[in-house]
Amino acid sequence: MKRKLQVPRILLLIETSRIYGRQLVEGIGRYAREHGPWSIHFEERGVHELSVRALSKLRVDGVISRIRDPAAARKLQATGLPFVELHGNPKTCKTHVTVDEDAVARMAAEHLLDRGLKNLGFFSRRNEWWLQIRRNAFIEHLRRLGYPCSAYAASAHLRKTDDESIKQLDLIKWLHSLPKPAGILCATDMEALTLLEACRQAAIPIPDQIAVLGVDNDSVICSVAWPRLSSVDLDAQRVGYESAALLGRIMASGTKPNTTILVPPKEVVVRESTDVLAIADAQVVQAARLIRQFACKGIDVSHVADHILMCRRTLERRFKACVGRTLKEEILRVKIGQAKMLLAQSDYPLKRISDMSGFKSLHYFARAFHRETGSTPGRFRNKNRRMPAGTGEHISNNAST
Repeated sequence: MKRKLQVPRILLLIETSRIYGRQLVEGIGRYAREHGPWSIHFEERGVHELSVRALSKLRVDGVISRIRDPAAARKLQATGLPFVELHGNPKTCKTHVTVDEDAVARMAAEHLLDRGLKNLGFFSRRNEWWLQIRRNAFIEHLRRLGYPCSAYAASAHLRKTDDESIKQLDLIKWLHSLPKPAGILCATDMEALTLLEACRQAAIPIPDQIAVLGVDNDSVICSVAWPRLSSVDLDAQRVGYESAALLGRIMASGTKPNTTILVPPKEVVVRESTDVLAIADAQVVQAARLIRQFACKGIDVSHVADHILMCRRTLERRFKACVGRTLKEEILRVKIGQAKMLLAQSDYPLKRISDMSGFKSLHYFARAFHRETGSTPGRFRNKNRRMPAGTGEHISNNAST
C-alpha cells in the first residue's frame, strides 16, 4: 500500500488590510508554489484584530505570524508548534524574520544627503518599540556621518489627547523650528501623510523647503499624497519568502533554532516629495542632474563641462565644494548604483549589466565595483537578489531607462 503524501497545513496570522501584510502573504505564497505544496489558511484581518484563536479550530503543522500583542505572541510560543514571527521584539522573540533597520537608515540617509540636504529630521507621533528602532538607527547613522538629526517628540499630554488640532499645531511648531532646507524621514507612509498636511497648513513648500520621505512604498498612499510621496520599499515579498523558507527548514528538521534573518530594503522609489537638489549653485545643480540622467550612457567630465559651458577646472572646484565629491566620483557613484539595482533585481548576465551601467568593459566594471563596494558583482548578486532564482520574475529590458 502506497504511503499517502502529507501536505503541511500552514496558518498565517498576518494582517491583510495594508500593503505590507499583503506582500508578505504574496512572498509566502511564492515559496509554497516553488517548494510545496502547502495548504495555507488565513483570515482577512486588520492589524489590530489578530489573535491565536484559530489554533484551537485548525490542526496545523506550522505558523507564520505577525502579532503585535505580546500576550498573544507568548500564547503562540507556548503551543510548541513550529513558527516564525515577523513582528516580534528581538529581545523576546528568538525566531523571526524582519526588515534590516540599519539598512533602511543607510538607504534613507543616502537618499536625502544625495539631494544636498544637510538639515535632517525624523518624524513619528507613535512610540512602539519597532518605531524606536527605526528612529534610533536613522539618528545613529547620521551621527556617524557627522550630521545632527532633529527627531519630533510629542509631549506626554499631547500623546493622550484626541484633539487633532492641538497635535497639528505642535507639529507645525516643530516644522517651523527646523533650519531649511530640510529632509525628513517619516516612520511610515501614513505618518508622512500627516507631515505633508502639516506642511500645507504651515505654507511650507514641498520639496523646496522640506523634502519628505516615507517608508513602506504603499502605492495607494504615495499616489494620493500631494505632492506624490517618495518612499523606502521594504521588500515585504522577500521578507515573506524568507520566513516561509525558514519555517520549511524548521518543520523538516524538527528543531526550534534561535534564528534572526534581517532582510535589506529594496530601494527608494523617488517621487515628487524629494525631487529637489538643495544646492544654491544653479550650475552645479544642472551638472548633477545631467550626471544622473546620462552617467550610464557614457558621459564623462568633459561632456558635463561642455554642456554647462564652463571651464572644467572651475566646475570641478564648485561641484566638489557643494556636493563633496568630484565630477568623476559622482559619475562613478551613479553607475555603481545602477549596477547594484540590476544585480539585485534582474537575471541579466554580468556583461550586459556592465554595458547597461556605462562601463567600457566587464573587466573594468568588476574592478571598479569591487573597489567601491568591497564585493565582487557575483557575491553582491547572491547576497542581495530580490527575487529568488527560478521564479521567472525579473525586471524588463527597459528597466534601466
